[in-house]
Amino acid sequence: IIKETAASGRCACWIRNTVQDAIDGMNLLRTAELSQVELFHARFAMGDRLDTEDRVLARFGEKSGQQDRAGRAVVATQVVEQSLDLDFDVMVTDLAPVDLIIQRGGRLCRHARDPNGNRVQGPDQRGTPCLWVLAPAFTPSPPRDWFKTFLRGAAAVYPNHGRLWITVKLLSERGKIELPEDARFLIEGVYGVDAATTIPETLAGIQAECEGRRMAQATIAEQNKLKLNEGYERTWQNWLDDRITPTRLGADSVTLRLARWDSGSLVPWIKADENAWALSEASVRWDTVRSVCLSDEEQKAVETAKTTMPDQGRWCVVVPLRQVRDGRWLAKVLNERDEEIILRYDIETGVTFDQSVCEE
Repeated sequence: IIKETAASGRCACWIRNTVQDAIDGMNLLRTAELSQVELFHARFAMGDRLDTEDRVLARFGEKSGQQDRAGRAVVATQVVEQSLDLDFDVMVTDLAPVDLIIQRGGRLCRHARDPNGNRVQGPDQRGTPCLWVLAPAFTPSPPRDWFKTFLRGAAAVYPNHGRLWITVKLLSERGKIELPEDARFLIEGVYGVDAATTIPETLAGIQAECEGRRMAQATIAEQNKLKLNEGYERTWQNWLDDRITPTRLGADSVTLRLARWDSGSLVPWIKADENAWALSEASVRWDTVRSVCLSDEEQKAVETAKTTMPDQGRWCVVVPLRQVRDGRWLAKVLNERDEEIILRYDIETGVTFDQSVCEE
């Protein structure tokens, strides 16, 4: 679908639910000889992410025209769902909760354009907007791994597979989304008080597990709530660091501050006159990077680099990247299980990990 869209001179977006799925999607499209593909997700150094955001806005934003858009595609994560005023001719989205599918559809044929993608006054001339949903086929009796075997990474991001099954059921029956008319029908159909009763028994256990986690999270949130009348000192747990007292639910993240070697010293990954260290930050799951494997000499260089940071490096993990023979930038890190893995970084794919032995 995306290849045919690009070949016809239009533009497309494929929204994936995990960073790795987005990277795999980009590689798949390039294997299919689609060269003008942009990868957009949150696991870039902030400066590189802002550069990518500017390019995406220029090519697919409100002021873009045929010359900017024709034959191009974006593979992105949820970063395109909100805030950015983007407009695509065709959209593919991995299965997600129905409210997010509606949100993603808001970036489809968003501005009035002619068939070539140029802005026009009056109604849009590109025909009926088409939103493709990549999902397992609907079945009234799904197995417990109905979604997990189809999109393993996304199964962890959206664990309530019963709600996803209802989403596929309603969209299959409806065959279209008309807004605002269908909004209440779809949202209440998936999240309403009677929706859970329609979930098949094979997925009902997953539904109960998700409800149990939701109640546990509500308890944690209540415990961590700052009681203003008691002041900071008397508040439960005294509000220690963010890992002990999380400020949001879900998988905690750790901030990486990426650095590169320059004449024996560590400098920020992003070259900037101001805020260079902040622009060199990227966030990953906390269990992915616990520490960096460093020699004594490298550790001294890290400590010296921290003295140049506004916070003295207290709230981050400094990752010195070395360039190897093929031009890639790598670092050895330890994850939460003390396993040595390789962290890779480049401006095209962002932060990635593998189990390979670091090349000299």
